[in-house]
Amino acid sequence: MMKCRFKCATLFALCAFSLSEAAAQPADVLRRLNAKYDRVTQFDDGLARVSKNSRHGYVDTLGKVVVPLVYDDAVRFHNGYAAVGKGGDEDRKWALIDRSGREITPFAWDHVGSVNDGVAVAWTREGAARSYALVDTLGRVTPLEYAVCGDFSNGYAAAGVGELTVEKVVQPGMSRVPDKLTFTGKYGYITPDGKPAIPAQFDEAGKFGDDGLAPVGMQGKYYVKWGFADRAGKIAIPCNYYSVNAFERERAVVAKVVAGGKLAYGYIGPDGREVIPCAYDEAMPFKFNNAWVGTEQEGEMSYQLIDAEGKVILPYSVLNLQDGGKFGQAACAVRGDDGRLRYGILANSGRPILPFEYDEITIFSEWNAAENRWTEAGMATRDGVQYSFDISKRDE
Repeated sequence: MMKCRFKCATLFALCAFSLSEAAAQPADVLRRLNAKYDRVTQFDDGLARVSKNSRHGYVDTLGKVVVPLVYDDAVRFHNGYAAVGKGGDEDRKWALIDRSGREITPFAWDHVGSVNDGVAVAWTREGAARSYALVDTLGRVTPLEYAVCGDFSNGYAAAGVGELTVEKVVQPGMSRVPDKLTFTGKYGYITPDGKPAIPAQFDEAGKFGDDGLAPVGMQGKYYVKWGFADRAGKIAIPCNYYSVNAFERERAVVAKVVAGGKLAYGYIGPDGREVIPCAYDEAMPFKFNNAWVGTEQEGEMSYQLIDAEGKVILPYSVLNLQDGGKFGQAACAVRGDDGRLRYGILANSGRPILPFEYDEITIFSEWNAAENRWTEAGMATRDGVQYSFDISKRDE
């Protein structure tokens, strides 16, 4: 919805479910669901979305239909509510339902977001623009006098004062392509009742984190410069960076423009101090205890594993890093004495999970509907022979 220069090292958006929910789903229930429906997704808020013949509904952990399969589209439950759609791709309208299937709103919206802080952000098309509103869990609608509004997070949502133009993007063979949005104006923040909390003063604005900080951007001479604002709207960390990530484990990836127009990446702490200098060509967020940083050498990127203070964990660098492991695992390679790349898998601690003896390795996460859990798998090739590994519980 809003432009943002955040880099994302994660390849998959993964949704968790509680252990109590998992325990309530015996294998025979899951087998019956998979045999009965075309698709079964993971359980969220105790409900799973199921589809049959392009009709969508929801079942509980016992396999009982809670919301009948009467919708043309539906999304996962979040905080006890979900958006459901009726109509074809071009004229589909959306509404909000609760866990009982009760329709909280009429099917009047072109988009209804997830419920956060008790409200969902919804909009309808108005020519080349959009009309935004807040819909609460009782179905009450609060129209917004803003050109654009993001989802709520930790009590605030970024809202823009200015002009939003929406350009429909069409790509052959694809039924859904995000619209191209162009916003001209300033961003501020509003509370769930639609009232302004921070005046419109930023050229870019992201979501507030649990730490009470939000990434914000101010237009510089050549490009938008990013920093962080606090909940009072005060710049807590100066907008000195070409890009910033949200804080994770009290570290945020930041980038600076250095000599020759090159980007250099490093990390700052919540006090704005540059804990790890901007000296790398790539840097991954601290989703786990350690993070990968990359340095380009003769056109090849080599990576080191560092801790939160910048200390190097491994005595060697690796190549061809794939760090999308759900539990922090990374597939990577080292170059042997013969010049060949040999692949293995490392835990986030640097401990080898698979030795560096394969010609190729790919790791990926997939939903195992039969067991109602995400699994982390590895596919490797050595001397023309393929191997597969379940590395879900081999993170440490």
